[in-house]
Amino acid sequence: MKILFYLIIICGFIISTGCSQTIKIEKGYAYERSIVSGVTPIQGVSEDGAIVQKNNRSSKQYLIYVSTKDTSPLEVKEVWINGEKYSAKAEPVNDRPVIVAGDINPPNTSDTLFPSSRLKIWKVNVGSLLAVDSNIDKPISLDSQQVLIGFLSKQKLHYFPIQNIKQTGPIELQ
Repeated sequence: MKILFYLIIICGFIISTGCSQTIKIEKGYAYERSIVSGVTPIQGVSEDGAIVQKNNRSSKQYLIYVSTKDTSPLEVKEVWINGEKYSAKAEPVNDRPVIVAGDINPPNTSDTLFPSSRLKIWKVNVGSLLAVDSNIDKPISLDSQQVLIGFLSKQKLHYFPIQNIKQTGPIELQ
């Protein structure tokens, strides 16, 4: 009878430790890349013949990668980039090291974004800009970090900080 009791206790302990895995992000890298849309005129002509100033601002692409020790799915809910809140999702990366092509014009360059690692690598896809209701929604550590990744672990929202966004070479579309 004692053996059965101890067997049940041991099985319960094994099951509870397996169910209580916490996801912990080990490393994170954030990159910003300008996308230049080729040669665009500074002025344009509207339908009524008036000269219109065009916006020559380049758009930005964010490349964010994190690594975890566990193989359980990383559930990313939001990303704060320079004080703005974006929706986000994570997807596993199987090709290592993570390399992104640089400028399409010669010389063709590439940047290594995440080195080879034994850890599980995830790409955080930055989605649309989300509205922030008040300062209550903002995480406290947002002031000292450029990127905060909000992810779920044990059904609670946790944040992983990345202090600086590194700049990569711009890509020019034609």
